[in-house]
Amino acid sequence: MTLERKIDATLAALGGRPKCLRSECDQPAEEGLDRWSLHYGLCVQHGKEHMERERKAKLDEEARKHERKMKAREAEEADRYAMHRYIGKCKACGANTSTLAQLTSWKDTAGHATWGYLDEHGKQLAESKVTQGITIPCRNCGKMIHPKKVHGVYKADEECGAKCQNAKGPNCECRCKGLSHGKAWGG
Repeated sequence: MTLERKIDATLAALGGRPKCLRSECDQPAEEGLDRWSLHYGLCVQHGKEHMERERKAKLDEEARKHERKMKAREAEEADRYAMHRYIGKCKACGANTSTLAQLTSWKDTAGHATWGYLDEHGKQLAESKVTQGITIPCRNCGKMIHPKKVHGVYKADEECGAKCQNAKGPNCECRCKGLSHGKAWGG
């Protein structure tokens, strides 16, 4: 169906020549009918204004969506380079060991930028190519273990106490958000 036939069908359904749906407008809706007028029952001028408002609203929504996405990405990046607690159990002696570690970069002796993990004392931690994580020495026997990153969930009503600081698993739900989780097992 062509546009003219759609216009004729719309006019017939409306019973003649309707006015623009805007109460302050005197122009008939069928004058210069185009896709805006046909769809919204507006004159050409108000139809174009309506479409422009819709276009601006869509652009604003896309800008807000992009801004939210960028903020989430920035938060993810900030979290990536923040200090995190790692906790593990030695397979040889059974002792629990934990440390704080941070992904960071520094200049090596040749002046090249190097990426790696540093513990809370600034000592470089070894990385495992097998587990793609860090390795830390056991606090009892000194053998290398592959700790898990503690996943902390902030809960304001949960006090961080002995239960959290003596924990052996990688999940934390208290005020410390994982930073003090298992710190009694520090090496």
